[in-house]
Amino acid sequence: MTINSQSYSDQFTRLEQISQQLSRNDLVDIDQLLPLVDEAMASYQFCLSRLTAVEQLLNEKLQQAPQEAVVTTMPKAVVESPSDLPF
Repeated sequence: MTINSQSYSDQFTRLEQISQQLSRNDLVDIDQLLPLVDEAMASYQFCLSRLTAVEQLLNEKLQQAPQEAVVTTMPKAVVESPSDLPF
């Protein structure tokens, strides 16, 4: 899988695969080490940029939300006192 896949899920999965492959250092072909690290870095950068973009969009949406929609206090308890309980 290459960075051509523009899905966060695909890139994250590939990053996990490379991480697992590199963790089993006895199975890594030394000739593939640099290409694997390059691919992992590209996938990491892709995931990081998507997370940053989504975080920014969420922050913008939250700032645009009407202030009434923001809960600032806890709702009043349904049961005012233990004597209100039916048991």
